[in-house]
Amino acid sequence: MVDQNQNIVNIYEMIHYCVLDITGETIFGGSFRFIETGNHPLPHKIFQELRRMIKLGMFPFLKPFIKQDPYILNFMTSLIKNRRQEDPERKDLLGMLLNASERSMSDIELHYQAIEFLIAGSDTSSFSSAMTMIKLIQNPDKLDTLFKEIDESFPEFNIDKLPSHDKLKQLPYLNAVINETLRLHPINYDIGPGRITIEDTIIGDYFFPKGTTLAVNAYRLHHSSKYWGDDVEEFVPERWLNPERIPKDCFLPFSAGTRNCIGQNFAMMVIRIIVATLIQKYKFEDILNQDMDIVHYLTPSLKTKQYNVKIYSRN
Repeated sequence: MVDQNQNIVNIYEMIHYCVLDITGETIFGGSFRFIETGNHPLPHKIFQELRRMIKLGMFPFLKPFIKQDPYILNFMTSLIKNRRQEDPERKDLLGMLLNASERSMSDIELHYQAIEFLIAGSDTSSFSSAMTMIKLIQNPDKLDTLFKEIDESFPEFNIDKLPSHDKLKQLPYLNAVINETLRLHPINYDIGPGRITIEDTIIGDYFFPKGTTLAVNAYRLHHSSKYWGDDVEEFVPERWLNPERIPKDCFLPFSAGTRNCIGQNFAMMVIRIIVATLIQKYKFEDILNQDMDIVHYLTPSLKTKQYNVKIYSRN
């Protein structure tokens, strides 16, 4: 991941591996050690599985022809087997599934629930964390502002003694940077599943007959100059420092209401810790003219799976 001669790192890949390791620790009871080992096929396999799922969601009749790659299932089967043998009582999500008292899960249910945790817990958080860092590196003045906030708030900050998340979430500019990234690059372009009108319905200037499926397009909402102003396409974390600049009900990175994203608190915790730690420990320099095309298969990702930056220790 790192070119030692030129201090160049693929920060997109590095953060993806980091989030997978965090997911392993918090959900499955142990790090996958992807950061230590470097290249690993799992992130690519997850991306392939997301593509398969979106195809089957659109064309379910293709299920006999679009087979699931056994890699992820085999990976999870091995992980669960080892966990049962080593520490089935550890209090994490996998431990809760293994020790469910109301109704024990079959092996196949357990495997697929674990796969869902793996994909939902890592792919979304890694994209948002990586894009937050990339936006900061592309805007060094914003990065400097955030570094000053973190450095002044945590003068004793070091890799062996991270600040608590309760304190990190109180940092206004850190939250502003993350929110602005989530506005520009929401995880869910369309918030679904859609709702079906039970009667003829008029919303604004539009008529929808009974039986119409409706869904909120979060991307269009987040990029509407009608609500966000003429600088809607610019990275402006400062807008979040003034609550009056934030239009009501126009920011939906985790959906809204009682059925919003169940993992949003975990995701925000991961993003805050990764961004704060990297910025406090390293200096970054952008490498211009890189491909920033984003593809979307259930969750977004950089098409190239790569964004290289120059990295230097602050010590």
